[in-house]
Amino acid sequence: YAGNLEVLVSERTKELEEANKKIVKDLKYARKIQQSLLPPRVLKIHNVVFTSEFIPCQSVSGDFYDIYEIDEENIGIYITDVSGHGPSAAMMTIFTEGAIAYKNVALSKKDMLSCEKNLLHLYEQFNKSNLPAEMHIAVLNGIYNKITGVFSYCSAGMNTVPILLRNSGELEMLNKSEGFPICKLGGLYKPDYKKAE
Repeated sequence: YAGNLEVLVSERTKELEEANKKIVKDLKYARKIQQSLLPPRVLKIHNVVFTSEFIPCQSVSGDFYDIYEIDEENIGIYITDVSGHGPSAAMMTIFTEGAIAYKNVALSKKDMLSCEKNLLHLYEQFNKSNLPAEMHIAVLNGIYNKITGVFSYCSAGMNTVPILLRNSGELEMLNKSEGFPICKLGGLYKPDYKKAE
């Protein structure tokens, strides 16, 4: 019996090791897919240069961001943090990336230039989805005007405040906009997102 048990344990251990290798391989591939959706580390849009770094805690993450050109004068930015960790949170970032306002033809260019309307649009899309009710998304959505140099932004449930580092070395907390997170309360509550500059 003891000899047979050792053989069974050895076989089962080998099966588990093979399954674990497949899971690790799949997670590495999922990480590649998720990171392929991010903007390049250094991105130049006309005369504006953005530098970013994405360091997930696990192979895949619920954190996500994008930088995109809206028109000749305006650049959009969003940073999201999805509830949860690992693959389930990473799947939610795919929803967010697909539903974010600038990629949705339902919004006019004028609406895209309003970070308030962008967040309300995302809130409404989230509430129309069949995503689990316990999930939620925290978002900072901003629009940078290259002509005026003004950065307008709205927060939807961000629990950490982004920091603006000026060329002078001065730090400024971007804490003048507080808003309701993107969550499944669409039938009960319509948030009012407030823009700050």
